[in-house]
Amino acid sequence: TERNRASLFLSRFRKRKLGTELRRRSICARNLRNAGQECKCWLRLLQAENGGKGVLISSLMHDPAALFWSSLYILTKQRYDALVEVFGDLASAKKYLSADMLKGMGCKEATIREALMRSDTFNATAYAATLKKLGITFLTIDDDLYPARLRTIADPPPFLYAKGNLEILRQPCISM
Repeated sequence: TERNRASLFLSRFRKRKLGTELRRRSICARNLRNAGQECKCWLRLLQAENGGKGVLISSLMHDPAALFWSSLYILTKQRYDALVEVFGDLASAKKYLSADMLKGMGCKEATIREALMRSDTFNATAYAATLKKLGITFLTIDDDLYPARLRTIADPPPFLYAKGNLEILRQPCISM
């Protein structure tokens, strides 16, 4: 049954990828300009809240499985959704991580090797402690504090790393 689940995942991912790519191309051009401006606005707001200091935003959550997947640097929103759809959650999907799975997700050989090496050495407890020590908040696209407008772009990052007061993301913003 494990092999069947992995095959089902790859089959669903490939079918979904084709449909998503067609939809994505049609809406991407329209959303790209707005999304870029909104991201810049959020970064400026976070920097202002932190006294002009730099802000690190990239990808993650407090859940060890989400931290794990984020550390691999391979998940797009499309891949994230496919894993959750087939396996139910990221923790279950982690059990099936293999070179074949990553290849089926469209990862290149070098990326697969690097991701598998990182997966072997990943320590969620140490990673979470480092984030806490640095004052970095880890968010997934399912978290309440994840910027609602960022969720609506064509390919939102499934994980964010943020530093500073995230409540300002709920405030209205404008971009130029």
